[in-house]
Amino acid sequence: GIDSLENDGTGRNYGVELTVEKFYSKGYYFLWTTSLYRAYCTPADKIERQTAFSGNYVVNLLGGKEFKLNTKNTLAFDIKMNAAGGKRYIPIDLVNSGLSGFPVYDFSHAYENRYPGYFRIDAKIGYIHNGKHVTQQWSVEFLNATNHKNVFSQAYDESTNTTFYNYQTGLLIVPSFKISF
Repeated sequence: GIDSLENDGTGRNYGVELTVEKFYSKGYYFLWTTSLYRAYCTPADKIERQTAFSGNYVVNLLGGKEFKLNTKNTLAFDIKMNAAGGKRYIPIDLVNSGLSGFPVYDFSHAYENRYPGYFRIDAKIGYIHNGKHVTQQWSVEFLNATNHKNVFSQAYDESTNTTFYNYQTGLLIVPSFKISF
């Protein structure tokens, strides 16, 4: 058996990133970031392949706006959007999985394909009351507001010899109350 490991591989990563930001003033703020990138590895077999981390792009956009209703009351809106290239994966070999009854991964095609792209929008609406000694904030947050089905992983069903996706959390509504002294 193998009693020691040797690292004869190399890695190569490259990309470009852009950030545009407006700090909070005049009742609003925003931030936009974009990254375009690739991540490669060349293992001992000397064949360069993309890595599990090579999603190729990420775009984030967030912003918020506050509306002063009067000297003590404010209405606030915040939104956040994230889009990213799908996670790369190692495919399941259905022929060998069907013969063995459990998932057999095809490492010869590791990380060649990606799950569908990731997309999520979170939104929040809040009401802030500034009292003499206490500030109260009520809000409702809509996580994954569009209820987009983002893939978490691929799984294998041995009874039908098929694969299927497991998904991340859909729409989640979170009310909250915060009090500051």
